[in-house]
Amino acid sequence: MDEQESRTLEDFGKGAQNLRNKEEVEKILNLATQGDVEAQVRLGITYMEGETVPRDYQEAHKWLAKAADQCHPRGQAGLGVLYDNGLGVNQDYKQAAEWYRKAAEQGHANAQYYLGTMYDEGRGVAQDYVQAAEWYRKAADQYRKAAEQGNTLAQCDLADMYYDGRGVAQDYKEAFKWYRKSAEQGEPLAQNCLGIMYESGEGVPQDYTEALRWYRKAAEQGEPLAQNNLGVMYENGLGVAQDYKEGIKWFRKAAEQSCGIAQFNLGRVYLWGQAVPQDVDEVIKWYRLAAENGEREAENAIARIQAIPQGPGSDPKLQRVARLLLLFPRDDAEKNTEVWIPELEKGKRPSRKVANKLLLYCILDWQMHADTVREKARHFSEEVLPDPENLWNVITEVSEAEWKSKKQEYNLHRFTAAHMRVWYIGKDVVARYDGDARNIWEGRTPASVYERLMKLGKHGTGPNISKMIVGALIDAGQIQGVSDVKADTHVRRVLGRLLLGTEYKANESSEAVKMARNVYPSNPWLLDDPMWVHGRDICLKSDPKCKTCYLRAECAFFKRA
Repeated sequence: MDEQESRTLEDFGKGAQNLRNKEEVEKILNLATQGDVEAQVRLGITYMEGETVPRDYQEAHKWLAKAADQCHPRGQAGLGVLYDNGLGVNQDYKQAAEWYRKAAEQGHANAQYYLGTMYDEGRGVAQDYVQAAEWYRKAADQYRKAAEQGNTLAQCDLADMYYDGRGVAQDYKEAFKWYRKSAEQGEPLAQNCLGIMYESGEGVPQDYTEALRWYRKAAEQGEPLAQNNLGVMYENGLGVAQDYKEGIKWFRKAAEQSCGIAQFNLGRVYLWGQAVPQDVDEVIKWYRLAAENGEREAENAIARIQAIPQGPGSDPKLQRVARLLLLFPRDDAEKNTEVWIPELEKGKRPSRKVANKLLLYCILDWQMHADTVREKARHFSEEVLPDPENLWNVITEVSEAEWKSKKQEYNLHRFTAAHMRVWYIGKDVVARYDGDARNIWEGRTPASVYERLMKLGKHGTGPNISKMIVGALIDAGQIQGVSDVKADTHVRRVLGRLLLGTEYKANESSEAVKMARNVYPSNPWLLDDPMWVHGRDICLKSDPKCKTCYLRAECAFFKRA
């Protein structure tokens, strides 16, 4: 259920007999020094986990290597984990695969699973799905045998396999069955996973009360992910009365165990000032810790605020506003939430089909909810046409009059002008760019892409949609550079109220864009998402939720009210 690195470390630690105190550590150290292979493994794991002793990956490597030299499969698998994740050693996938293989060939289930992932992803070995499936199956068989004998950790591992569809057909009901068996015997990892399944309704009817119950069982055993999840339940009032203070308590417990997502959530609580005073320094403190523990949103936020202009000539008010807006959660590495489509991968060149669909989705995003736009565009391109490589060629095969006559049949947009704009733009994409939207932006600067978009069709794609497309392309790693906000109604309202006390009017869009440049000259586009979301959810046209707004301390509109 977790990302590869955290899951690998977590799984490797499963089943380790924890050393409870320093006396036990001393005893095992003496045995390990004398060459006792089991003691060497336990000592290596203890240093890897960092619970009884300070975490020390180099010491972990030393003792696991000694065990591996004696052909101990758990020592070999442990070395694989260290090389796989670059812990205490230089990251080396080839070395990781070799150590995993040595342990896997001795029947070590986790090593078999990890080796399967190496083949699956082509890390350290040539990508080979057949080999990946074979090792996944071996691991699943090992887990199943142990699970059927009542081993709670194997039951949890087997459930993971069914949940992810690794080595077995994905089957949420079967995953739920094995998680439950393990959870009922007190395994906190399984209890947390069971809570996730109840919360999401995967393999079982959604039941927040049951999710809360299982999260609590795991959280009270000290499982940090469950503590974080329990905090989320209290924060959002899921299965229990909403209670921010109780949510913060559980976030803090998990955060103090170096749980990255809990550290990020705790920082977010201080950003919004929920049951605690708003404190930007606390936000940054917890975001930094979350970033160190691999939380990408926190890392991105810290990078953004580091680019805020400092020194003489900088406006302290704008600096404070920029810091608040840039600390707002925004997953730059994945998507712009308004225009993202599943097939578009960050930094990878999209196919002609995907690029053309992306352009279609974007130019329809006018006076309609983003989800409605995506569904209408998806239905039209994938089911009505269906899903052609040369989307724009197919659209413009019909005449202008025939396209107009198909407005109701295609149901692309409620306005005739927006429906027709698709055809007009399509004609230009075919004529100027060979029907391939990639030719509009590849190898271009954001400014030149914007200029090209504004010249498509009769009236271009329009300033706001053009900026949205450019920003989405930057977010998706298709072009490099900076761009402006799109001055739509949400952005004009939030920025105007925040700095002027009243929203920018539609004819003042250029002024709003200039103000955004003043707030964050490094890349104004990064202000767009937090303001758009805030205008949609908090800073409403009528009855804005000012008292709960995280911008209230700097907001001119709030201070005037």
